[in-house]
This record gives sequence, C-alpha cells and structure tokens, in this order.
Amino acid sequence: MVSKNKHKITKSLQDALIFCQKGQFNEARNIYQKLIRVIPTNDQMLSNFGTIELQMGNIEYATELIKRSLLINPNQPNLLNNLGVHYLENGGSNNSIEYFDKAISLNPEDANAFYNKGRALTSINKIEGAINCYKEAIKINPKNKSAHLNLGFVLNLIKNFDEAIREYNIAIDLDKNFWGAIYNRGVTFSNQGNNEKAIEDFHAAIELEPENYIAHLNLAYIKLATHDYRSGWEFYESRWKVQDENFISFDTKKPKLVSFEVKNKKILIWGEQGIGDHILYSTMLPDALKTDNEFIVVLDPRLLDLYRVSYKDYKNVVFFDCVSDDNLYDFHLPIASLGRFFRNSKKDFLGHKNPPLLADKSYTKLLREKIKNENKKICGLSWMSKNLKIGENKSIKLEDFSSILSLQGIDFVDLQYGDTKKEKQDLKDNYGLELIKMKDIDNFNDLGKLASLIDACDYIITTSNVTAHIAGALNKKTYLVIPEAKIRIWYWGTNENVSLWYPSIKIIRADNFKDFKTPIKNLLDKLLKEINY
Repeated sequence: MVSKNKHKITKSLQDALIFCQKGQFNEARNIYQKLIRVIPTNDQMLSNFGTIELQMGNIEYATELIKRSLLINPNQPNLLNNLGVHYLENGGSNNSIEYFDKAISLNPEDANAFYNKGRALTSINKIEGAINCYKEAIKINPKNKSAHLNLGFVLNLIKNFDEAIREYNIAIDLDKNFWGAIYNRGVTFSNQGNNEKAIEDFHAAIELEPENYIAHLNLAYIKLATHDYRSGWEFYESRWKVQDENFISFDTKKPKLVSFEVKNKKILIWGEQGIGDHILYSTMLPDALKTDNEFIVVLDPRLLDLYRVSYKDYKNVVFFDCVSDDNLYDFHLPIASLGRFFRNSKKDFLGHKNPPLLADKSYTKLLREKIKNENKKICGLSWMSKNLKIGENKSIKLEDFSSILSLQGIDFVDLQYGDTKKEKQDLKDNYGLELIKMKDIDNFNDLGKLASLIDACDYIITTSNVTAHIAGALNKKTYLVIPEAKIRIWYWGTNENVSLWYPSIKIIRADNFKDFKTPIKNLLDKLLKEINY
C-alpha cells in the first residue's frame, strides 16, 4: 500500500513537471494543490509549485512556498535566483541582491545569478558593481548576449561610449537580429554625435521590431536636430505610443486635426510635456492663428498671464489651464504637432513674429531701476535643469561660473529656480561672490514676473531649461551653454551657433558631457568684449 502511494506521488510529480514544461500551468497547479496536502515538506514540490505561482502572478503565496522550500533545502541556487528575480521585477532590488548573493555563494559559476545581480545593481544606480557583475557573467558564459547588451547599457550611462559600442557589437555578432542591442548601439552613436550610424541602427531596429516606438522617437530627435523636419515630425508622432510619463495624451472624444484647410472651426491646442516645451512649440501659434478658425490653447497655469498679455491683439484665441467640455471645440491638436504644418524646412522659421512673448514693460522698468548700478551691465544667470531624466546632463555647477561672476563690469541676477541656497552659500564662502536675488519673485511659480526680470537684464547666461525658453521667446540676447550631443534636446541642433527657434540665443557647446571649462572660457572671452575690457 505504501509502495502504491509512493508510485502515485512520483507519477503526479512527473505529470506536473510535464505540464510545466508545456506551459500548462493551471493543470500543473491543480496537481500541486493536491500534493501539498500529501507531501507538505517535499522541497522540490514546493519549489516547483512556488515557481508556478510566480508565473501566474500570485506573488505572496509564491514567496511563501519558495521560502518553505529553502528552509527545508537551502542548497537550491536556481530557486534563490528565481526568488531574486521576483523581488527585482517587483521593486525590491535590495532584497533581490541578497538572494543573488546566496545563489552565487552556492554556485560561483552561476552566470545567470551574476547577470541578474548586475540588473539589480543597475536599477539602484550602483554602476561599478553592475559592470563587475556583467563582466563576471560574460566570463562564465561569453555567449550571453543579454549580459553584453546590459554591460553596453551601463557603459553608455557613464559615457564610456567606445566600450559600450564594443559590447553591443559582440551581442549583435551573437545574434544578428538582436534588435535591443542594435537600438541601444544607435542611442550610443547618437550620444557620440555620430548621427549617420545612429539613424542606420534605429532604422534597422524598427525593421526588426516595428512596434519599438522608442526607436521611432529617437529617430525623430535626430532628424529634427539635423533639420530633416518633414520626416522628423512624422516619426515624432510615435511619442504617444512610448511608455514615458513625459508623453501623456489629452483625453478627448473629438477628432485630431489633420489639416488647417478647415474654416470657421473651433480648435483646441493643448500643451504637452514640460513648460519649456509649451513655450518652444507655442512659437508656432501665430501661424495657426492666421487661419480662419477660433482657438482654445491649454497651457501650464503659470504661463497664462504671460500669454494673455502677449496675445492680447489676437481676437481668435483664448488661453486656459484646462478644458474638460468636449463641446467647446471641433478638433484638437497637441502643440508640438503644429510643427507638421508650419515647420517643415529651415525656411519656415524665417519671417515670424519676433518676439512671440511680451513681458510686462512697467514691471520690467521697475526691476531694472532696482538692479541698475552705475554703468554696469545686468546679466541674468541660470545654471541647472530640474528635468528628472536628463537634467544632470544639462546642468553646470554654479562655482564653474566663478571666472565669469568675477567680472567687475557686470551685476549678475539670480534667475535659477529651485532650492539653490547651498550652492550660493558655497559660492560666497569659497569665492566671495554673490548673485542679486529678487526676493519678491518666485522663479518657479511667478513666470510672468520672471519674464519681466529676464527682460530687465541686458543679456542672459543659461543652460537648457525654462529660463532659456522664456529668454528666447522674449527675444532677449542670451548665451546658452549646452552639452556637445544628447539628441534628446534636439531643438538646439547639432552644430549651429544660433538657435533657429529663438534667433536671439547664441549657442556655446561643450566638447563633451564631462567638461564645461572650454565653453565657459569661450563665454568669458565674449563677455569681456561685451564690457569692453
């Protein structure tokens, strides 16, 4: 009788395993639900049952089963690795590392455990450790194409572009159709400024994976940056299919506008992405307002006063911060999509209203009188971006401007938004330098007042941020200091010295991402000429 039951249990375990291998998890699960009552301490059964529950999304119960199995038999590196992956994919990177380490201690030749630990370390920005783990995984299994891909990814993060491309090449040699490696190599090429090769890779990645919309978007950035506008805008429409919090579509039942040939219609144009994008793309509004239609424009509420003043002479537009009633309009259009209609060549940028924005002149005059000191010039300064994804690449340390801030013929006004108290205190302590701060202006929320403050200056020095967009839209003389490549900020072009979008902005480019000394030296030389040193 005992032998018969043992045979039955063995057969049930085998049947469940076969169902697992065929992907028939419900059938396997039904068997394990019966077996757990009969052999509750069988570590292999608990392990397999827990793995199935993971596959089916029953995370809490799966974790309980796996931990029970490990208590009975801790010597299960594959199971430890699986549990680590579970934590990693559910936001528990630190917990996952503990299990990967245990798996590695049991089997130091476990390439998957090293690879997954590398993924976990990457997710918490421990890049050096991630690089070591990926290299160890590759040492154990040189044909692990995903390890080569991920190693290339983290090398790209630390701007080691040549080594990143080398790893992508190895991954592609292992699998010619590995679109993830081809796409990421394209990203690295674009970071290097090698647009020709980047375009080639993005096209290849799209051919292999047509719904890889992030490749469409990166292709759009390059085409727009290199003035291939007609093609660039078409690819840019893919932004709504990308999983990115920057691209949140407007909820409406009304149709999207496909032509400005319509007449006597009410058209909603809605702002997208960040405030800088609202301002940039709104430079095309005057073109739309020339058509025989009425417009509702939805922008960030901080911009409304500024736009209502600037567009007061237009009788066919109103500005709001939100519109919830679909009955108020016939068509809608995201503001960047104006480019498809009005900016399809470099010639399309010529002969437009300049400046598109107007500051409150009376307040500008008042501010200038407050700041003006003898015969000194007034220069507004903004040095960082708060963009969560690429702000670090667009920002410069305040102390890096110390040589410029030491110039005696200029008063420097603080235009930077955000909490910068420590940087400014360090500047004072280390260099004896201070910026003029207008305490009654909130540079983040009072954008109308900030516009007047910018207008009160003789010129502006800024990195790529909201200040740059406001200054450009006001047609204020501006010196923009930006990284050498980074196609994500495509609207500054690739090698131009003057902005097409804002002709008053002179662009001073860094040689690379890490060193702003050269452009700041070049800027210093320009300012010395400005004040006739």
